[in-house]
Amino acid sequence: MQNRDNILRTRDIIISFGFVLILVFPAIQKYFPIVPQMKNTENRKLADKPVLNPDYLDPYPAEYEKYYNDNFSLRNQLVKLKSNLIANALQKSPMPDKVIFGKDGWLFLVEKELKEYRGTNLLKQNDVDKIADEMVRRIKVSRKDKQ
Repeated sequence: MQNRDNILRTRDIIISFGFVLILVFPAIQKYFPIVPQMKNTENRKLADKPVLNPDYLDPYPAEYEKYYNDNFSLRNQLVKLKSNLIANALQKSPMPDKVIFGKDGWLFLVEKELKEYRGTNLLKQNDVDKIADEMVRRIKVSRKDKQ
């Protein structure tokens, strides 16, 4: 029984130490780079560090939060890790509104075509009738031209 208690205590210490390490590691990484920095691959400008104005402090917390969310240490690595986990482990697109999986692991960039691919951008009956009328008209015209 004492051996089991020691194992459980050791497990709890390891889990607690790991949790604290996860919380503290980004701060350690900022001042003592252990993991190499990655280039930002997002197609947008990241938030700039806000200037502290002692006369008007109201917007500062929200602006600083935007800055921190865009610039905290290991952000790019975590974003890449998340995308890789979703794509490889779950076999799902990390950006389902922009990229879809094809056969043999191919990825396809879709923007306007996605609604057609999913069948959610269907023609209205009025449009189908117009297309059918136009096709009938063209058939009649082509038959007249052949005579």
